[in-house]
Amino acid sequence: MKYFLKKPSDSFAKTILILTILLFGLSACGGGDSNDESHSVDPYGVYQKIKYGMGHEAVRDMIGEEFNGRKFEGSGWVSYSWVFAKGKEAESTLQINVRKEGVTSKKIDGSRGNYSFYWI
Repeated sequence: MKYFLKKPSDSFAKTILILTILLFGLSACGGGDSNDESHSVDPYGVYQKIKYGMGHEAVRDMIGEEFNGRKFEGSGWVSYSWVFAKGKEAESTLQINVRKEGVTSKKIDGSRGNYSFYWI
């Protein structure tokens, strides 16, 4: 018994070629992960701009998003942290402690050094 394979039509082959090119083109664009976007903001630059008494909202506005790390609450204080470039070599964490008068300390740990400052 003989089997014959039918040659695909030119329009079918062109369609497959176009879909393949689109698939590879779109996958190359990639969406990135949600942890990269905000972090076109330089965390060390934000650290330098944080001043005593600023509210959590002011720091959030400089970064462009709500904290994405941890939030700890104690008696009369709250600690917020933001993680930048999570899982990458340049990963860094910015943390602030806020009391009723606003920010009372700031800390950053990452590839460009670890710094902290406390207003007493």
